[in-house]
Amino acid sequence: MLERCKEVRHPIRKGETMTKTALLGICLVAFSGCGNDPPEASSGPDTPEATSGAESPDPGQAPSVSPPTPPKPMTEEVALEFDVDVVDGQATIRGRTNLPAGTILMTSVSTTQGPFLYFRGETAVADDGTFQDGPFNNEGKKLNGAYRASIHMPFPRVQPESVKAVIGPRGEHLRGPLLRSEDDGRGRTVTVNLSKTFVVGE
Repeated sequence: MLERCKEVRHPIRKGETMTKTALLGICLVAFSGCGNDPPEASSGPDTPEATSGAESPDPGQAPSVSPPTPPKPMTEEVALEFDVDVVDGQATIRGRTNLPAGTILMTSVSTTQGPFLYFRGETAVADDGTFQDGPFNNEGKKLNGAYRASIHMPFPRVQPESVKAVIGPRGEHLRGPLLRSEDDGRGRTVTVNLSKTFVVGE
């Protein structure tokens, strides 16, 4: 800034006078030209750049879950088998079936000769297709003689919903020689039945 002021004063010739006021005005004019250049204008609006890509999922939103696949109706013939194990005069029924897990089965042991005795139980098919019920005895006494053990699948309408979805509300999806048509008070329906005899103590 001093150099600019000297350059302004240099042309004054000897003998000429300049008032302090005029000299101050010249220096102020020179000072106004010594400033920095003004900043360049922004090339665009002062806004954050837009981001590209998909929006992030809402962390509070629950992930979508596919609905469970409904069970398929049963198409193969009903398979059912069982054995009676007798230990110390008491009978236990153990068997296997392809009826769906959760199927309710009624079990019974009855005499085939002499005074009629009848013992009844209830079980359900396990996830692996097995079932078991017992032990059966004669009101605390040991069994003795000839007996009949029976497995009976009751009316489909009393079965769990998951079972009815496979066998049908009236058992219409069931097939095979073990079926029996019965009247459940609301029309014809289908049950499953199997029996065998066994002897204890002879």
